[in-house]
Amino acid sequence: TRRTGSARSLASAATASELSEGTLAAVRERIAGLGRSHPERVARLWRLSLTGKDAGGALISDLAREHALDISLIQARVDDIQGVAVGTGFVLAQGAASAVQQALAVLARDNINVEECA
Repeated sequence: TRRTGSARSLASAATASELSEGTLAAVRERIAGLGRSHPERVARLWRLSLTGKDAGGALISDLAREHALDISLIQARVDDIQGVAVGTGFVLAQGAASAVQQALAVLARDNINVEECA
């Protein structure tokens, strides 16, 4: 129903667990544009689920620097619960295919659940 859909959208916005259709469409358009302008690079939209990572870490900037990636934060909601990061973040990672795969391996090693969204 419409009311249920609105409630789901509101809850999703509050928790950042989902992207709105408009945001997802805009990111997909951006990925397509990047593919046309830089065919040697790949672009992936990831949903990162944090459930126990040290909240003091610099996850995104570390990935970008260590793997020569351009990473854009699309949306996030992460809470620090007694020094532990818990939440969801959506990032757009761009770079050489091998670098993207290496970054995924690091995330898996660090027990960060990654879902490819686009």
